[in-house]
Amino acid sequence: HRVREAESAGVVRVMTIHKSKGLGFDVVLLPELEGGGLDSPREGLAVARDGAGAVRWVLDLPPSRFAAADPVLAAHLAAAREESAFEALSLLYVALTRAKRGLYAVVEPV
Repeated sequence: HRVREAESAGVVRVMTIHKSKGLGFDVVLLPELEGGGLDSPREGLAVARDGAGAVRWVLDLPPSRFAAADPVLAAHLAAAREESAFEALSLLYVALTRAKRGLYAVVEPV
């Protein structure tokens, strides 16, 4: 059994965007929003699945300039970029919609 801390005024909660899903806060501070592009695919092994979700192949992808030369790997990279962009935008939406009264996004000045 996990005991939750009682909500009280003047408390600062630090959490990931994933943990904030479904919650609301008076003020939200989003630090370090700059960084890589939204379409940066995940690092690690690439897993290709068929329409039913069964694994077709698993591969430690070569650098993108080599993968782009192969039609199968190029298609996989394009799909991975699309999925990554969708996930990143969904996460940003959750982050931006937690604030009830104030939202502060910390970014580099341009």
